[in-house]
Amino acid sequence: MKLKLKENPIEWLKFTAVIGTMAGLLWTLGWWKQMHGLSLWYGWVPGIVAALLCAIFPSWFRGFYRTGTTAFFHLGQFMGTILLTLFFIFIMTPMGFVLKLIGNDLLELKLDPTASSYWKEPRKTGGHKKMF
Repeated sequence: MKLKLKENPIEWLKFTAVIGTMAGLLWTLGWWKQMHGLSLWYGWVPGIVAALLCAIFPSWFRGFYRTGTTAFFHLGQFMGTILLTLFFIFIMTPMGFVLKLIGNDLLELKLDPTASSYWKEPRKTGGHKKMF
């Protein structure tokens, strides 16, 4: 998958606002769980100021957008690969072994020597006008 960066100042503003909001929310969570005794203003003001500056001077935040989007894209690619690998190893493979042991054939791949044909009649539907 290829990264597609947008050269639109509105996208830069949206990215800056989301990062500022997330920083504020994480700061609020830390304050709520009493991980620090600092005021909530310390977490929210930088994000709000950054979003306002980005609205006024969007070109200042182009590099921030490009760097952040690239970093999060690669992080997502890495995490997706790791999570899908773990899902396959720890869920799909054992499930396949268990189904094989109990004799389940979900795909109906076993050959029946007495069958004259493996053709299955299609389900009757209402036609192409009633598909949805």
